Amino acid sequence: MPSDSRSERRAIPTTQPRKSQKYSNPPWSEEHKAANTALSQVRLCLEHAMGGMKRSTILVQVFRHRKVNFEDEAVGIWAGLWNFALSY
Repeated sequence: MPSDSRSERRAIPTTQPRKSQKYSNPPWSEEHKAANTALSQVRLCLEHAMGGMKRSTILVQVFRHRKVNFEDEAVGIWAGLWNFALSY
């Protein structure tokens, strides 16, 4: 049975340091702050792109067609149209 998981490593945001009696408000390192900021900016761009593509009803509704991989083609076409709309 083939696995769908990829061997690529995913960038996971750093969690906040644990609170303790000694440190009620533990400090973040500047490296962790910069890494989380970079990941959040990328995530924001991706979420806006997906939201823009979902405005098209073809990607939201159930598509009942027998053509193989048509959904992938539709997503590619709408991604191109969304990028074209953003260029203006």
